[in-house]
Amino acid sequence: MKKILIILFLLFSFSAHAQLKAYFVCCGGESGKVLSHANGKLQLMNGYRGLGESFIIHIKEFGDLKIISLECDGGEKGYYLSHANGNIFLQKGDIGDGESWSLHGPKDMHRELLQAHGGERGRFLSHANGKIFLQNGYFGDGEIWEFHLIR
Repeated sequence: MKKILIILFLLFSFSAHAQLKAYFVCCGGESGKVLSHANGKLQLMNGYRGLGESFIIHIKEFGDLKIISLECDGGEKGYYLSHANGNIFLQKGDIGDGESWSLHGPKDMHRELLQAHGGERGRFLSHANGKIFLQNGYFGDGEIWEFHLIR
């Protein structure tokens, strides 16, 4: 997946109007559940339904760390997945490190960890036990997300 992201980054960087979009599917016990921001609420939904589960990926830095921000698509456009002050919520606008995430591939090319950047570094977006929260460290499948690009 990282090779695909690099290629896509290069392709999209030449087009000011192109957007890279994806949705995130849980692994492990919540397998098949999708991270959703529909109706302004962060939750896990059964399967991908549409724009309420789609995120626009903004690439901030593409060096050793792949720093991104995730903007909601659809009705919540303009809101970003935030981890500021140790909480997971939708923030209006990308105002700093609280909306920055770094990608890490723990297992294979299709799975990623989303690590908080900035003050919450070392904490990961988790879906363990059916809840969305910041986990201190990587413990297993509860912190792994399958990354699906949307055309």
